[in-house]
Amino acid sequence: MQDDAFVVVFPSAAGASRMPALARNAKAWLRLRGQPFESVRRDCDVLVVRAHDPVFASTAIGQLFGVSRVAIARRTEPSLAKIVSATARLGGSLLLRGDRFLVRVEGRTSGFVPADAELAATSAIIEKSGSAPGTESSHDKMLRVHVTAGSAYVSIFEDAGLGGMPNRTRDPAVCPVYDSLSTLSCIEAARRGFEVRAVAMYRTRDGVAGAAKALSKAVPFMMGGVELHFCKVPVGRAEFYHAAALVCAEAAPELGARRVALPLSGPMHTQDMVDAACKDAAAAGLTPHLPVDCREDDLGAMASRFGLPEPRARAGRPRRTSWRGAAGAWRARRTVRVEPGPNVLHDMLDSLDATKV
Repeated sequence: MQDDAFVVVFPSAAGASRMPALARNAKAWLRLRGQPFESVRRDCDVLVVRAHDPVFASTAIGQLFGVSRVAIARRTEPSLAKIVSATARLGGSLLLRGDRFLVRVEGRTSGFVPADAELAATSAIIEKSGSAPGTESSHDKMLRVHVTAGSAYVSIFEDAGLGGMPNRTRDPAVCPVYDSLSTLSCIEAARRGFEVRAVAMYRTRDGVAGAAKALSKAVPFMMGGVELHFCKVPVGRAEFYHAAALVCAEAAPELGARRVALPLSGPMHTQDMVDAACKDAAAAGLTPHLPVDCREDDLGAMASRFGLPEPRARAGRPRRTSWRGAAGAWRARRTVRVEPGPNVLHDMLDSLDATKV
């Protein structure tokens, strides 16, 4: 273990009010990923993780929802002299001659203002390393210091988090999965804190692998072991979306869910279709949510962020159907339980024994 290197977790705006849940998720996630740690504790407005390997631990925690950013940092006392000394020492070891750097101090300072520490640390780094100060818009490296009531953390490395709300802090929601847009909707539902109940849909036996592949993209963002349900929906392509919604309505009571995440987006679907889907959900006693109802450029950025192909509208308009096989399709489902990991797709297919689905 690196003696004085800690993983500092900065919660998102939604995660800041749910710190106990975020701490529980961080512990569970580290255990799931096989990353030994000594403690996960709250220090004012951040979580501090003492892990055996801070690099791998920070990478794992960065995949949690409810995290704004995660840093590997050195801890020191929150006095002006200690902060300046620690920042200068770190800058002297990280910066190369000619690098343009920026020092930022934030948090709960006492007895001095952040600008005092930034100016003093900048001067000490220039003297120690020969590097030049940069600006907010033009710098090679940033040295960020976060001050709490009892400590100050000087970042060695920092990476952006996924934002959103901590996993499983809201009610269960049924999420149909069958293509890129529905997979993104499932991930976004988890990012909004819903406890996801994923139901993969396919039209023919040959479509099982495609449904499993789509679902495998969402599993890494779910907490712990998850149950996945596979349902055959043997209807025409134009009626498939509505038939899938009917299956979700059948599945919801048994899965303990009163909400459904509808994979509908303004740029991809007509307003009439959105309205009809929401009315159908309400008629089935479910509360509809539209996790991916956003602008087209935002939709592409969201897909890219989670490693999904950009969703594209299909030719033709989806049609409503009077298909009466939803209850039978749900009863004939195949259910598998998997753990997030690199082999999740193979685990799913092996459990399903796709030739017999």
